[in-house]
Amino acid sequence: MSRHEVTNKDGTVFVYGYDRPTSQYFLDAKSTNDGDTIYLPWVGFDSAKREWSRGTHVNLLEAMEHFGIWDLIPPIHQRAIVLDLPIPEGQPSRLDQEPDPDGDRDYPGAITPMPKRRSKRSPFVPKSEGPDAERFNAMQD
Repeated sequence: MSRHEVTNKDGTVFVYGYDRPTSQYFLDAKSTNDGDTIYLPWVGFDSAKREWSRGTHVNLLEAMEHFGIWDLIPPIHQRAIVLDLPIPEGQPSRLDQEPDPDGDRDYPGAITPMPKRRSKRSPFVPKSEGPDAERFNAMQD
């Protein structure tokens, strides 16, 4: 299970993540009352809002935008949610938190594909036999 905390501009702490056994996302509002920590579920099981009782990526995205925390979570978490993938566990690295400023992949840590090597040799074509063999073989030379 991945579990992450984010605080919105009002100071409310939200806990979000992905529960692998149930294959659902969750979003809870966290508060303390007399030293006890209380979690109010917003997305997932026992949700306070009936429409968000299923922990789908669409419900999580909608709830995060509603509470103003979508822009506060790391881009790697945003990508995972939008693509309906499990949210990665642990803390994201620096490269995961900083979006590519120019939209290209020429920044440190980017994976760039290897250029294709072009061979100067022509592919092997066996000599042909049959009625048109002479003409075909002459075209290959």
